[in-house]
Amino acid sequence: VLVTQEGVPIGRQFTFAEIRAQQTELRAARLRPLKLTKKEVKDFWGKLSEQRIRNVEGELKITFPEEYREFLAEYGAGGVCGEYIEGIQGDKGASVVTATEKWREFGLPENAFVVLDVGEYAICMLENGKVYSWTRGSKALDQERYVSFYDFVNDYFQEAIDNF
Repeated sequence: VLVTQEGVPIGRQFTFAEIRAQQTELRAARLRPLKLTKKEVKDFWGKLSEQRIRNVEGELKITFPEEYREFLAEYGAGGVCGEYIEGIQGDKGASVVTATEKWREFGLPENAFVVLDVGEYAICMLENGKVYSWTRGSKALDQERYVSFYDFVNDYFQEAIDNF
């Protein structure tokens, strides 16, 4: 019987629960390298309900990708070392809505939402979970920057920590 490097037989059928557990483990591993201190975690707003996330999705007429939803559910919004990701600030508001509506006035495609407002450009995402940059007045998203939200946020936060 042929097996993978991990010793799993090739062609083995996995259960949905096994696949979800592997995906959850991989996502957690992607965030683990940050090793956020308690002080850094205090720069986040905190946990959100699924209903609150759905309400914000409704405001933007978009469905957030799974990784961004997980970030919102766990942290709401915030960041480290003075660098922040747009999100939902509990019942106080949603910076992701404010930033996205602002950039949509400049022509940001309706199927995108802003996760980082840099000023001269925005870092945004699509429902497929990929992260792009977008420059004011562009007809289309500039270039794919990251294949996932976790790749983006790890890089962004690690750079903030390194430069602190």
